[in-house]
Amino acid sequence: MKINPPRIDKYTFNDRADKTIYLGIETNIVCADDRTENFEGFYRATIDKIINDMSATLYLGKIIFKKNKNGNLVPEYIPSKISETSFEGLNTFWLNEVNPNPMTRPVEPITELPDPQSYWIPKPIDPEGYKYLKNYYFRSPKNIVLTKEQIISYFTELHKLNSTFIKDYIDSINKDLGISSTYVNNNVYMTSVGIDIKGYSPSKEQQFIAIEYASKNPKYKSKIAYFDELFYIYLVWSLREFLIPYDSGILQEENNLLFNIGAYRKYLEKKYYDTIYAYMPNPYFKEYGDEYLMLMYYPNIAPTKYAVGYIEGYEGFIDYYGVNFINDRFRERYNNILNNIKEYKGFEQHSPNYNLTTQTYLPSPLGKYYFELKDNKNTFVEFYPRIYPSKDNPPKGWTKEMMKKLELKFE
Repeated sequence: MKINPPRIDKYTFNDRADKTIYLGIETNIVCADDRTENFEGFYRATIDKIINDMSATLYLGKIIFKKNKNGNLVPEYIPSKISETSFEGLNTFWLNEVNPNPMTRPVEPITELPDPQSYWIPKPIDPEGYKYLKNYYFRSPKNIVLTKEQIISYFTELHKLNSTFIKDYIDSINKDLGISSTYVNNNVYMTSVGIDIKGYSPSKEQQFIAIEYASKNPKYKSKIAYFDELFYIYLVWSLREFLIPYDSGILQEENNLLFNIGAYRKYLEKKYYDTIYAYMPNPYFKEYGDEYLMLMYYPNIAPTKYAVGYIEGYEGFIDYYGVNFINDRFRERYNNILNNIKEYKGFEQHSPNYNLTTQTYLPSPLGKYYFELKDNKNTFVEFYPRIYPSKDNPPKGWTKEMMKKLELKFE
């Protein structure tokens, strides 16, 4: 099956007038009755060393924009509502359990990208491939199935922690009339690290020292104001850990869903294509008569993920069937399309916190995260990690041992 390229003239989610930002927080709580053996998420999970491919993502609400008395668009956070009725109609929620007798042979995942012109359906998983894992990827009698009370207590606390943080963050922006930023120039490096960065690239450690030195000096502090053309870009990147696909956010809001659609039994009544539990038809593309698909289980997304992101660009690309393509390959095949897509200024960013080896964001020595935009170099803004319930003070009905299951990874 060929993949049709994006239709620029009919593509409603690019260059949107609606700048609403939909938010959520992912967990390692599996929300499918069982994982399917014909789901490519298994291969990705073994490559990325994560096991949240079919897990519950809690919907946290949205950020909308309204004009203030000066005519500037200002953000307003509208949290999702949570009550006992929010937990009706769910699938089985469960925690992965550690395999007490894992063997040592490593999993051999698929490492080659599929042909972009064909619809890739992964082969069923060889049982010999996953029985060597340290944890049970598929359900077994040893996995911990959560009770309704445990689900309610955990997600109620998760919702409170993160919705409170987001509200406080947006309130602080509105109080200060902009997003706080730190400017780092050569003088900062000379003073804090003792190096001249003209023609020299500082290490991550040197960047952290310089940024955190400058952040304490009012001389190097400023605001990204509402009317700044990069305000929206900075806001979206600062919330990168909480972004969910735009169209999925609309669906959750319109249907009063507290979780991603894959968490609900009614959405799994039909098997869609050969990747059961993975996708459903996207209702927002019906008017065009095309069979676009919507992810039923989604991790938080990069702001510029094509088709589901919030900043127009093509840093990454997910086609309608969920296949990921790297930049160069996408650019080469769809170059004529990219030439017709307007790039927002400043969509590319750099973060000294990013570790290329582990492909994760690591905190600075002071536990903070920073990024700068390609079109506004040396001006750093913080982005923020998700907040999860404390392992030392678990939600009602949970034990410390259960909380540890939420951090299981493939090893």
